Amino acid sequence: MQFRSMIIAAAATVLGLSASGAFAGRTIAIIDPNSGKDSGWRADVQDGIDLTVFSVKKDLTSLSLEKLADFTEGPNEDGYIEPLRITFYQVLNTATRYIKIADEFVQNNTGVAWDGFTMKVESAHMGPNGGPKLNPAMSAGFGLDGFSSMSFSEEDTRVSFAGGIIPTNDGQDLDHVWTPGLGDSGSLVIDADPFARGSVRQTFVFKEQPLFSETHAVPLPAAAWSALLGLAGIAAPGAMKRARRALA
Repeated sequence: MQFRSMIIAAAATVLGLSASGAFAGRTIAIIDPNSGKDSGWRADVQDGIDLTVFSVKKDLTSLSLEKLADFTEGPNEDGYIEPLRITFYQVLNTATRYIKIADEFVQNNTGVAWDGFTMKVESAHMGPNGGPKLNPAMSAGFGLDGFSSMSFSEEDTRVSFAGGIIPTNDGQDLDHVWTPGLGDSGSLVIDADPFARGSVRQTFVFKEQPLFSETHAVPLPAAAWSALLGLAGIAAPGAMKRARRALA
């Protein structure tokens, strides 16, 4: 926990504080920032998500990403928090098979505490091996941060985190920031299965969604809600990378 606090504090020092919702939707070319090696993938990210490319292996066996997400909407009229989505699509026949999420930086600006979190790989074009899915064995070392358990289901297309609480942003500290994968050598690994459809290039969606119980909901007056959404949030690509450098 001390290491985590140091990293987040360093990131705050490097980046300063910015308003929530600063991640604008865009298309990201997943290319190694040093070698220029093209992974063969592009990612469409919606508002609230950003990606930083750490590396693409020269042999194209895997690529490594950092993901930033800012959940700013509270529960909708049906009682759940809307998920955020990344659409990955293959643009080269030599596309990398394994997409590794090295760490994440997820902000809770929803007004309710989370007691779980789920991530799902979805594809309408499944191949003989099941199409894109998570790889539990390769993901075994992925850090859980505020949760105590990680389980895979639905033929390894879903991972769920439980056994903990991620509080909503109260404007006092950075406890509302969930950082799975931070400070360890593990990654959450997607087997993108780029050749599952033969000569047809692969497309799939990576979706993530907070879970909460009514007992953890924190009702807020409208004025307070608006104020909280404008408070502390670290919102810039490469936050963790620059934070590590600041601590080095």
